[in-house]
Amino acid sequence: MKKYLLAIYLLLAVFCGACAIGDKVDADANLAQNAAAEVNDDLDLLIVPSKDVLEIKEKMFITQTNDILLNAQTYEGKTIKVEGMYFGYFDTYDNRDYNYVQRRSPGCCGNDGTIGFEFVYDGAMPEVDDWIEAIGQIEIFKVGDKDRVRLRLSQLTVKDERGKEFVSN
Repeated sequence: MKKYLLAIYLLLAVFCGACAIGDKVDADANLAQNAAAEVNDDLDLLIVPSKDVLEIKEKMFITQTNDILLNAQTYEGKTIKVEGMYFGYFDTYDNRDYNYVQRRSPGCCGNDGTIGFEFVYDGAMPEVDDWIEAIGQIEIFKVGDKDRVRLRLSQLTVKDERGKEFVSN
């Protein structure tokens, strides 16, 4: 008799446990689906693909930029859209212009860093510190024996409305 009661108890435990696990799996699936919807609602958290253009947004600017710079082979040839401040100068040592779309960021001594992309563009350059939208393809090029990453712009637009100049993510 004890064996039958024990067997019935074990069957009930297994059956109830399986139901509870099934309910938990359903609950976890719903939770994951809701979380994905929230992320999709807040597109500022992601690199947003739009018509084959990867748009770098403000909330993850440093993370996304670093990912592209560190994994350039993955992004080579892809079109990037990024906004930031223009900075440019002529280097007499290299005898060439350097142009950047960048933002201020934490650095080695506080908030003295910058993050962004070097770029080349055939059109007119904006004024230093103008807020620009840059659209172009990632390319890898050599400086001496080192690989460097830059954008080859197809479009550069000076914008009136500025985004966040300082980013910390």
